[in-house]
Amino acid sequence: ELSSGINAEYGHRQKVPLYYRDYCVHWFIPWRNCLVDNNWTRYAHREVCHRWKEGWDLCEIRDNLDRIAEKKCLKKEGLWRKVPFSAEIFDDKRDKLMAKENGWQFGYDIRGRPVRRPRSEAQVDV
Repeated sequence: ELSSGINAEYGHRQKVPLYYRDYCVHWFIPWRNCLVDNNWTRYAHREVCHRWKEGWDLCEIRDNLDRIAEKKCLKKEGLWRKVPFSAEIFDDKRDKLMAKENGWQFGYDIRGRPVRRPRSEAQVDV
């Protein structure tokens, strides 16, 4: 069950890419079908199908905010990341390479790739 009564089989029949098979697929399918019906023209993007696109965007934003709120609640209750995940096997290596003592800061960029930079670069002046 993806959302609003749409199951995975229906998403597969509609040829929805896996990336878009989330909570807001009930907005994505009509938007994409509207674009197909109007031959993917600029007019379709701007005038005909914009309501579906706006609904899908708002649904995605609301879904992300709900996920953030859920994560905050789990962190507050101490239940976030209780089960180790596969990336934690590299934690000891990360700690050796990027420990606080040697002046390096470790984090992730916008795509989730690891970033290693000197601590002086990472601090932002406000």
